[in-house]
Amino acid sequence: MPSKQREAPILLPELVARTIVGFAVIQSLVIPCPAAGSAQVRVEAAIESLRGLTSEVSAKDRLTSAREFFRKNKRVAIPLIRKALETNRQDDFVTLNLSACLLRLSPGLETMEEVARFLLKADPNVSPGAFFEAASMMAAAHCQACLPAVLKILEVRYMDVKRPNLETRVGIIHARVLTLGQFGDLSIPEVMARLASSECTIRANAAALLGDLQPVSVPVALVNIARNDTCPQARIDALQGLTLLRDPELKRSRLGSSTRASCSIPSRRRS
Repeated sequence: MPSKQREAPILLPELVARTIVGFAVIQSLVIPCPAAGSAQVRVEAAIESLRGLTSEVSAKDRLTSAREFFRKNKRVAIPLIRKALETNRQDDFVTLNLSACLLRLSPGLETMEEVARFLLKADPNVSPGAFFEAASMMAAAHCQACLPAVLKILEVRYMDVKRPNLETRVGIIHARVLTLGQFGDLSIPEVMARLASSECTIRANAAALLGDLQPVSVPVALVNIARNDTCPQARIDALQGLTLLRDPELKRSRLGSSTRASCSIPSRRRS
């Protein structure tokens, strides 16, 4: 019967090597993906969490959480937000809020012109606060290429949002002045053209805003709306616009006289 061969003893260097390899295998199973990869997954999850929402009020906590995470992971978030905006087709809530987020993370005229393309395709009434945030940033920078997108503020039916750097809340009257009002004379022809819109809200907002912009002459279309429009709100706002147009005090300090117009609003008017 052949004798059993003794197994060679494991030397210390080999034992150390085996231990290191084993630890590496265990570590790869326990530790998740690197920090950058983890941030990417969480940014994508934050973007997905905004889909299907319909109310800024009910989504407030989710929006705040997503924005804070985007801010802390700006390098990862910016390209992913851009990708989401390019691929998003039907969810206007996502378009409006990601547009505002992108402008906060990457301010500048180039980004504003990029975002303007997305705003043109979205209904601002889905998330009026986010639309106003983006549009007011464009207006403050006097982004002339963004004017067609900013004009969509005239589509907004109702607004009641709090702006971070303002003590009071912002209604539609303030929103019109803080956006289109900052373009001054440049916006007057575009606003006057909206008096012929088939939408009551657009006609009403345009008529009221002309009182702030103070064109050099009273538009005939504005008078006709005040007299004959079938939409009660359009008639009311047209009368308001006509009243302001005929105010001698406002004539002397036209809001439309400069593209860097003041955004102060007469205290006698509602907000």
